[in-house]
Amino acid sequence: MHRMGWIVTAAGTAALDDAIKQHMEEHLPEEGIRPILGGWLFLRKYHNKGAMLDLGNKKSKIICTISLCLTLFALILFVCGLKRPGVALRKLGLTLLLGGAISNTKDRIRRGYVVDYLVLGKGKNKPGRVVYNLSDFAIMFGAVCLAADALRGDGTSEEGALSAVTESAED
Repeated sequence: MHRMGWIVTAAGTAALDDAIKQHMEEHLPEEGIRPILGGWLFLRKYHNKGAMLDLGNKKSKIICTISLCLTLFALILFVCGLKRPGVALRKLGLTLLLGGAISNTKDRIRRGYVVDYLVLGKGKNKPGRVVYNLSDFAIMFGAVCLAADALRGDGTSEEGALSAVTESAED
């Protein structure tokens, strides 16, 4: 995939999640949970003022600042990663990580919370307790891709997931 494809994928991930969040804000009631996919997945609107698992919900401004810093760091890694030929798994990981980070950080800045809306079932018609959004899954899958990329190398400094940054800094 060319550079523009990775950029469009990152932007598209953020835009799609933003659109879903807006739809959930407008159409999903505050209370209650709605089963979908035969009761294996559920919709529930939740305003997460903290980080993952609502950690730091009393410190939302600090969480927002940290989120913004991490998103900027992800952007730098993404831009540096695009300069390297090949390494599609690394580029996919950075792309998904950035797209998810942008959407969740945008929520924190604009709304003061992140809109979560997906609950995985623990069995048919048994919702779990944790509420996610598409960006959360993009971030998790992006991190898995980066870990797999780091592990597939031969252990030399040229194979790690952050090598694109160090090589760009040396240029």
